[in-house]
Amino acid sequence: MKDGNLRDELVKVSRLAQERGLIVATDGNASALTDRGTVLITPSGIRKDILRPAQVVEMDLSGRLVAGRLRPSSEFRLHLAAYRARPDVRSVIHLHPCISVALAIAGVRVRTDMVPRETLCGLAKVPVVRFAPPGSVALATAAARALRSSVGALLDRHGSVTVGLNPVEAYNRAEKIEQLAALTLLTLVTSNVGPGRRR
Repeated sequence: MKDGNLRDELVKVSRLAQERGLIVATDGNASALTDRGTVLITPSGIRKDILRPAQVVEMDLSGRLVAGRLRPSSEFRLHLAAYRARPDVRSVIHLHPCISVALAIAGVRVRTDMVPRETLCGLAKVPVVRFAPPGSVALATAAARALRSSVGALLDRHGSVTVGLNPVEAYNRAEKIEQLAALTLLTLVTSNVGPGRRR
């Protein structure tokens, strides 16, 4: 895919994430691999609903800025580690979905057995990565380890990270994790407040 198209897709999914409440303020980041082996990544400190394609920056896989006037996302290490762990991956999305994060904080696993497998977007499981400071090497390393056997994971007290062949696929998986988290939560609530149970 041409760089211009990749930039457009990164902006499109980033704006969608903001519109759907999966990120707020300047949260979240998205990246994609170019055919040259460099990484296009959203910049730090800009709301995604006003992000423009020209503001997306370019890095190499060692973390060196190749092109762009803005600072890359502070989570660039997370993205680079995911690409190193998964040579089949072409895009990484990191969001802050509230219900998913709340379940991770409560120690409740997101269930993937409540909907048909065909609707899971490849999410056979959603592992939880133990807390490490945002932007740290420790977080990047732990998340990459989880992504070796899954296309999505939750970062304890932080957010979600998903991977895919393109930004849309990676984003769809992030949305699916939040939907599964909501179903998990509603199942817990309704199983405790049902016929014959005290309200």
